[in-house]
Amino acid sequence: MDAAPGSPEEEELEVFAHLIEAYEEEHFPVALPDPIEAIWFRMEQAGLIRQDLIPYLDSRRR
Repeated sequence: MDAAPGSPEEEELEVFAHLIEAYEEEHFPVALPDPIEAIWFRMEQAGLIRQDLIPYLDSRRR
């Protein structure tokens, strides 16, 4: 992993990286998250609760 820039080893690592990426995309695709679930996840990471959204949504019902 510590190949010198422009060396044949660096080019080989680049090829391997592309092959691995293509393999993972084909055999282990990652689906996009549900938008609402993504919001809840991010809120949880930031330590936020539903009431923290009220200033942005203008109401508790939304």
